[in-house]
Amino acid sequence: MQNHEIDKQKRSFQVACAVQDTIADMGLKPGDKLPSQSQLARQLNVSIPTLREGLERLELVGLVKAVHGKGTIVSSPTSDNFQQTFGPILGTQASGQGELAELFIILQTYILHCVIQADTTPDSRASLRSVLGPTSEDELVQGLVNFYKTICYGYNNQTVLSLNHITHELILFHAKEKNILSSHEREIKNTITDVANSLEAKDSAALDQAISSYAKLLQWKGHSETRTISLGTGSSGGSFDRLGSNLAAVMSHGADLNMNLIPTGGGIENIDLTDLRRAELSITQEDIALNAYKGESGFVFPHSGLRAVCRLAPLNLWAVVRADSSIGQLTDLKASRISAGAVGSDAAVITDELFAALGFKKDSYRTFQLCLINALAALRSREIDAFFYLSQDPFDALVEFHQVTPVRVLPIPPDVSRLIVSRHASWQLSCAHFEYETANGPASIETIGIPTLLITRDDVDDGIIREIAAVIEQNAASLLPNADGRLSARNYLFDGLSIPLHTGVEKYLRGTEADHS
Repeated sequence: MQNHEIDKQKRSFQVACAVQDTIADMGLKPGDKLPSQSQLARQLNVSIPTLREGLERLELVGLVKAVHGKGTIVSSPTSDNFQQTFGPILGTQASGQGELAELFIILQTYILHCVIQADTTPDSRASLRSVLGPTSEDELVQGLVNFYKTICYGYNNQTVLSLNHITHELILFHAKEKNILSSHEREIKNTITDVANSLEAKDSAALDQAISSYAKLLQWKGHSETRTISLGTGSSGGSFDRLGSNLAAVMSHGADLNMNLIPTGGGIENIDLTDLRRAELSITQEDIALNAYKGESGFVFPHSGLRAVCRLAPLNLWAVVRADSSIGQLTDLKASRISAGAVGSDAAVITDELFAALGFKKDSYRTFQLCLINALAALRSREIDAFFYLSQDPFDALVEFHQVTPVRVLPIPPDVSRLIVSRHASWQLSCAHFEYETANGPASIETIGIPTLLITRDDVDDGIIREIAAVIEQNAASLLPNADGRLSARNYLFDGLSIPLHTGVEKYLRGTEADHS
């Protein structure tokens, strides 16, 4: 029996799908009684009112029926369901597309679960070839229609089949009208291949995922309800905060996806945020992601569900002191008071390693963990002597601070940088630039660069992650201003990451491989 976790968003639709799976798992036929609502609610971990919303969706299309005194029974749709179902949908356009997609997912998964259960799984390979081969849009539409009709072979309720096929053709009609078929042709073909493979393997969970991804690809999002996904970032005004804002901007424009930005202490805290399902996406450093995935270097157990979406812009380590202080180099920081980043950031780990390489003992300096804003305030009031921070470039808060209280950025000695970088596969020698004048012009500071990752979990929807990967690659020039110029955007984003790629990214890369060969 499949294990269902119901997301708070679009709960009624997800409950409807979960109830269908329960019907299939229990082998229930039309006329059979479902478990009581209290039993189903406990099984799906939802409230009874939420369960009823899902049952109402299934009742609308005729797959279940509430019978007074008996409870809810499995039923078969009749022609009366056509008007009930399509009347409200056809009165709208974009919002109706979402309703059509959800209806198609409900009906198609129900039919194919019945086909698998009856052991009448058809040979879908011939009809699959008719989808993968066509070049014209009309041929693709016909191939998709024929494919879904073929894989439904063996299911005998013609009313349900007709309702399903009409729903599918309406979705395809709108998708063609809005140029979705031409712009997502390769991805559509990939999801159809996933449907055929999972049906052949009789893998119900994979089949549900593939059908859902296919239906969502075909939706016109021009005026539809914007989807929301949470992203763990960093402290206000800092580098992760700006990376998150940039990602949110391109997703809003390119994927009709609203990102809810969650302020955090940084990369370490973002691991827990993601792993505990408080955010679907987070930004972290590449080495932190690897340590968390393996359960090393302070992580007490492996976070094996973490997955990479892509590599983001590298961050430089900034060591900042007041310009009027007597501190001219890192070795002057012995016996000083420093801030090594907020609680939950990686700066403290890097700072300790840096000081160890300089020969400092742990008790020879005093460390505070302050967020960026608090560190700047403490530097201004001379409560600390220096602070360390990870950032792409002179972050806005530092530039504004420098205009009132001038600062100096300390370089890391080259021999120390090389020693530290040699111990970390993903770290690199780097150079930070700060546009204040020195005797030799604008300052260029030798430092260490730390690559960053956009991470997620292995159970986040393939379709959403695939879409995010596509938009990021399309906007790589604006998102990766300091990336390694020796690599193509695709290589930099997706190759050689420290933890496994999410399957949605893998599917996106396979689907667009020919365009980059």
